[in-house]
Amino acid sequence: MSIIRFLKNNIIIPIIVLITIVLFLTYLYLWMPFIDKTKSHVIDSVVLDDGREILLMQKYNYFSEPYTVSLYVELQDSNNWGWYYIGHEEFYWHNGSLRINDSSKSVAVLKGKDKVGEYYWDDGRYVRYVEKNEEFILDEPQDIIAENPKEMRF
Repeated sequence: MSIIRFLKNNIIIPIIVLITIVLFLTYLYLWMPFIDKTKSHVIDSVVLDDGREILLMQKYNYFSEPYTVSLYVELQDSNNWGWYYIGHEEFYWHNGSLRINDSSKSVAVLKGKDKVGEYYWDDGRYVRYVEKNEEFILDEPQDIIAENPKEMRF
């Protein structure tokens, strides 16, 4: 009996400490990557054959809505960039990427292995996949900015 009581009394504190450590490490992994929080972070980028650049970026928003993820497209024949919304209230995208598909003239936006959107460079259309069978189509950027997104500070 005394061994069981001893284990019960002395195992609670290590379990609480272990749970606290796991929660803290999870917090660091999901919310607080070690980047400059005043500047947007480029997750991935591609350059089209015509020289235009496409950027997948995220901006830190603080604790309640950790990150906003956006797609920026260098507009043809101008110094401006088009902005497309991908998501807010996102965790840090450790494995987001862009993939060029020359046959459909598009760039797929991937979060891990899941396609969350697709930009068609021939007509400037962006398709955002909201749910499995639901999509949101934008025929033009949601905003035009004159500053290079890689240099923007918030």
